[in-house]
Amino acid sequence: MRQEMLKIKDAARYLNVSASTIWRWVRTGKVPSVRLGGIRRIRRSDLEKLAAEDLRLEAKPPRVGDFPVLTRKSGLFRLVGIGDSGFPGIAQDHHRYLAEQKS
Repeated sequence: MRQEMLKIKDAARYLNVSASTIWRWVRTGKVPSVRLGGIRRIRRSDLEKLAAEDLRLEAKPPRVGDFPVLTRKSGLFRLVGIGDSGFPGIAQDHHRYLAEQKS
C-alpha cells in the first residue's frame, strides 16, 4: 500500500501552519519525515494523526488543578519584588496582600 507523501510546503498548507513550524516539528521529532531524492517528505497519515491529537488537546477545558497555586514563595512575587520602584502597591507589600487573600 502506497502512502501519500507531502513536501514541507504542502504539509504546512495542509495543516495551515508555516513551513518553519513544520521544519521545527521535523527537527524535534514531533512529525516523522524521510528524504526522497533530496527532498524532505512527510506522510499525510502522520499529519492527520498530529491534527487529531491537537484537536483532542484543544477540546479539553482547563481545570482548576492545572494551574499552579500562588504562594509567597511563588516566582511571580519574587519577580514583582525585583521590579519595585519605591511606589506603594503589591510589589512592596505582596506579603500583606497574600495574608488578606488567605483570610
